[in-house]
Amino acid sequence: MSKSVYYYKPQPKDDKIIEKALQQKAKNHSEEGFWKAFDHLREEGKPWNHKRVHRVYVALGFPLRRKAKKRLPARIKEPLEVPNVLNHTWSMDFVTDVLENKIKMYFWKTKQF
Repeated sequence: MSKSVYYYKPQPKDDKIIEKALQQKAKNHSEEGFWKAFDHLREEGKPWNHKRVHRVYVALGFPLRRKAKKRLPARIKEPLEVPNVLNHTWSMDFVTDVLENKIKMYFWKTKQF
């Protein structure tokens, strides 16, 4: 091992400027993630490395929470019942349509079996 490596003491990095810039981006654009914030910083002419900015970003606790998929429980399959008499079962169908002027129209159709 060389003498310079043995006696080397890394200097603590002052990331206050990066923290302040990231907090400003988070305040202005709270819904955006790391890469959008980094792109905004680059557009402003900041020379910081993306790895350094990401380290500060995570240390500040800014990463957006990823939502897990909600799994539906398996449903119990039951055979369909056949109606014995007329008017025993009714069904309703929900239909939407959009007009030329962008107004939504809702329709309900009923059928009897």
